[in-house]
Amino acid sequence: MKRLICLSGFALCLSTLSQAFTLTLFHVNDTHSRVEPAMVSGKPFGGMARLSTLAQNVRKSEPNVLFLHAGDAFQGTLYYNVYKGTADGLLLSMLGIDAMALGNHEFDDGPEGLMPFTRQVGFPILCANIDFTGEPGLDQRVEPWRIIKVGRERIGVIGVMTPDLPFIASMGPNLKMTDLDAAVRDSIAAIKKEKVNKIILLSHVGFELDQELAARHPELDIIVGGHSHSFLGKIDLPGFPPPMGPYPVKIGKTYVVQAWEWAKVAGLFQVEFDRKGQISRVRKAQTIPVDESIKPDPKVEAVVLALQKPILALQNQPVGNTTAGITRDGVEKPMGNLIADAQLAATQLQKTVIALMNPGGIRASIEPGPITYGEVISVQPFNNTLVVVELTGAELLRTLEIGAEANRLLQVSRGFAYEVDLTKPAGSRVTRATLGGTPISPTATYRVVVNSFLSKGGDNFTPLRDAKGFRLDTGNLDVDALIALIKANPDVAVSLEGRLKVKS
Repeated sequence: MKRLICLSGFALCLSTLSQAFTLTLFHVNDTHSRVEPAMVSGKPFGGMARLSTLAQNVRKSEPNVLFLHAGDAFQGTLYYNVYKGTADGLLLSMLGIDAMALGNHEFDDGPEGLMPFTRQVGFPILCANIDFTGEPGLDQRVEPWRIIKVGRERIGVIGVMTPDLPFIASMGPNLKMTDLDAAVRDSIAAIKKEKVNKIILLSHVGFELDQELAARHPELDIIVGGHSHSFLGKIDLPGFPPPMGPYPVKIGKTYVVQAWEWAKVAGLFQVEFDRKGQISRVRKAQTIPVDESIKPDPKVEAVVLALQKPILALQNQPVGNTTAGITRDGVEKPMGNLIADAQLAATQLQKTVIALMNPGGIRASIEPGPITYGEVISVQPFNNTLVVVELTGAELLRTLEIGAEANRLLQVSRGFAYEVDLTKPAGSRVTRATLGGTPISPTATYRVVVNSFLSKGGDNFTPLRDAKGFRLDTGNLDVDALIALIKANPDVAVSLEGRLKVKS
């Protein structure tokens, strides 16, 4: 009898094991038109051709692969300027994306700018917390959720967008944001009604809010995130940032993952579900560097080379003209004034009032005559994005002081001015700082735009890194802002205005 009981129990164990299901999530986010690799400490990472090879290798070696993109495919390189998302759509389709959440940058050219992309791609585009009924074309192409068959199982995937969309992109008058939590709750209920018990949130709301959603919606098994460009896990390579948390982060029963930015890394998260649809164990969890060890997919590489031709031609196109030239020399630099004004103009939707530019980031002057794309790129060649940071007056003044201490005097936008006395002791060299003629108040708050290098504490400007107020990486390139300002004012003349005065 005991032997029969043991055999019966063994058979039950086999039955339970047979109903377990392994799911492999392969994911990227915030690729931002990075068709070609991006440089990190002098080495290339990412690129669509290498990402394609990696995706193929994962599909061959791992079971039940679901390839997800957590939004912001648009904006960030000349590939977006030229192709307005169609290059991204073509390449992501070639990679075999299974589903993508909308990101805020998909709306940079309004709903009408998103429409060609939605018509082009064959994979589902997901967003549950926008009401698309006012835009019939998008209403037919964007879904709140989709059930996707993976192996023998059905997986529910929900898409959500950052609630800040009306303030950081051009969503137009016909689209309406809906309550984020209600959208998640309703989508979960609809998926469960279809007898699906494995649910993933494909999110473009940022790492912090992802964790809050995990706590409020324990029915979610996994959140695959984007928007905040968060680096999770640990990769010990030069130029890689310190992690914002482990990969994955577990909140209750829900796992949260994200894969930094620009497909410089890709996430691989493999879990086992039991027969009740609960995650019983994590089998694999890693962020994979998309580096030179990965051979580019020749088919994708050939497409990239074809797409590249008008990009190269664009560099020789004129965008404006300057009679006197624009120099980067001097204390108050004419080129510094122009760059700061361009960055301020590019972030008015985010209500910025000051732009700060590090002098070391101004790499060239422009000679008199026509101004070409290539010349502008030589002025700002680092592909930094514009980051909006909320600073207290005290943090702003401390930032200026750091520049005065290290002889890296920050260039500033029109309307802001400051004075420096280099004969005074370090820490007290900024003697005056005004916005619109009004002295900066240490207790007031100011929305400031800087490039992503400065926002991370580059050149030791640590107050910009450590500020706890509002922060938004717009994803827009600094060079694009400069080109936009020159195009809007094609006969460029820059004069000194006393924005920065120095006593030495």
